[in-house]
Amino acid sequence: MNLKTRRRHVAIRIVISAILLAVSFILSSYALVNAQTDEETIPQPGQNYVIQSGDTLARIAAYAYDDGELFAALCAYNDLPDCHNIQVGTEIQIPPFSELGGETPLATPEPTPTPTLEPPPTPTPDPLQGVPEAMRESLYQVRAGDTLESIADEIYRNPSLAGRICAFNMLSNCTSIEPGIRIFIPDLDELLFGEAQQWLPAPVSTPEPEPTAVETPPAPEPAEPAVSEPEAPVPADTETQPAAESTPTPTAAPVATPLPAYEPSAPVDQTDLSIAQYVETDSRLEIYAFALQLTSAVDLDQPGPYTLLAPSDSAWVAAADADIRAVFQSSAALNAWLMSHLVAGNLSYEDLAASVSVTTMDGQTWPVRRTANDVIMIGDARVTASVAPLGNGTIHLLGSLLR
Repeated sequence: MNLKTRRRHVAIRIVISAILLAVSFILSSYALVNAQTDEETIPQPGQNYVIQSGDTLARIAAYAYDDGELFAALCAYNDLPDCHNIQVGTEIQIPPFSELGGETPLATPEPTPTPTLEPPPTPTPDPLQGVPEAMRESLYQVRAGDTLESIADEIYRNPSLAGRICAFNMLSNCTSIEPGIRIFIPDLDELLFGEAQQWLPAPVSTPEPEPTAVETPPAPEPAEPAVSEPEAPVPADTETQPAAESTPTPTAAPVATPLPAYEPSAPVDQTDLSIAQYVETDSRLEIYAFALQLTSAVDLDQPGPYTLLAPSDSAWVAAADADIRAVFQSSAALNAWLMSHLVAGNLSYEDLAASVSVTTMDGQTWPVRRTANDVIMIGDARVTASVAPLGNGTIHLLGSLLR
């Protein structure tokens, strides 16, 4: 195997690992219920939804709001006892986003009042109780100023693994981590393929003993004042001149060091960007941008025009493990998948809404329809946003992978 082929295989394996297991605790295979229609099996705001086999609240939130991190707010809205283990057949409400209220903290049960009797002393529990012995050495205590990206860059030299660290530790907030808590940073294979672990709170610190007062030795007795010599008499014929008043020397005020001037960057004109260049700048398309880097068969810098149907990062979160592996199993599979999301010609959002189908550059035809909620569906993928105009076409972001 030559060096170029080996690098490509390594790159493909890295992207599979980083994508799949960035969300391993919410990725699971699922089966659609045959008795439901396609419209009923797509969670949408303003509807009731029956939990299916393989569903998680994160996946439902990713479909309904294009944001899997809203699972906690959805859990609180439905007053579910366990956000990570919901029974098949449970009916939940999916409210409009305005009623969901963004990230809503889970309600904590009110503490049960305890009797006033003096309880017997409780032995201090082992803070690592329940942590597998092999995982204890991988604990990392978060420092002030740490982010998941900086930790991933420091430990793995790959900041894109921040999402996987968040998923592996089952953190509820991936953008802000509390200093002092302990999270698991195992070796790469365990991080990518191992079972998720629950992060640990900051250890209770033992108060430092108060410093012992040190006796101050008595001050030495003051020495007797020295006898000064008498002043010489002033001659009578010498006029006594008044002593000149001393003028205080002004103290120069400290000069502040000037701060370096900051010149804000000028806004980028999208019409000057090709589709390939824009994909590199949009944080919602980081996974798609990485997939493009693995192949030279699809060049989105060409004049086109093209219409790109690009799954957002949330779509990869909601995707099944088998679907993602099928995309990245080989260079040929990846190229075919990319071509199945690319349409020759420039289709605006209005053009798409007026279409009944689109045919991609590999000959695949996807049906297009508009739901009762005025949502455009391409196949079973929801169009969540559109980016236009670009220098060589338009991008439509999808909430799930086309299947």
